Amino acid sequence: MERARRSLLSYLHIPYIWGGQSRDGLDCSGLVGVWWVEIGFRSKGFDTTADRLFDGYRTGQLPGERLGSGRFGALAFYGSGTTAGHVTICYDDVACIGANGGAKSVTTAAEARRRGACVRMDRIDYRNDLLGIWMPAYGWT
Repeated sequence: MERARRSLLSYLHIPYIWGGQSRDGLDCSGLVGVWWVEIGFRSKGFDTTADRLFDGYRTGQLPGERLGSGRFGALAFYGSGTTAGHVTICYDDVACIGANGGAKSVTTAAEARRRGACVRMDRIDYRNDLLGIWMPAYGWT
């Protein structure tokens, strides 16, 4: 798990780019997918859109446990009702790491820098629309 922690921290400050799925630029679900590949949890090509992940965990189609608070590696979903528009990765019970500050219009690193949009650490409750936190079945928890 310590390797996974170091790996997650290595993504800090990468520019937010809508649809990004590499260290050149990431969006929120791209961060989850790239990190999962790096730590050996999933292979490339796994659909990691925030809404599909949320729906998979919420309905039990993806193996995982709903948590009452954050824990390293858990996914925090944000949105409205049964629709998640954003996902972050919990670092501990207080902080999460996510690609933030962008929108569909952020398609270049230059635009991300102009907007201050990047992968960063925030409090899990930095938004008031937290839908829930799920721990994927990593096998380390």
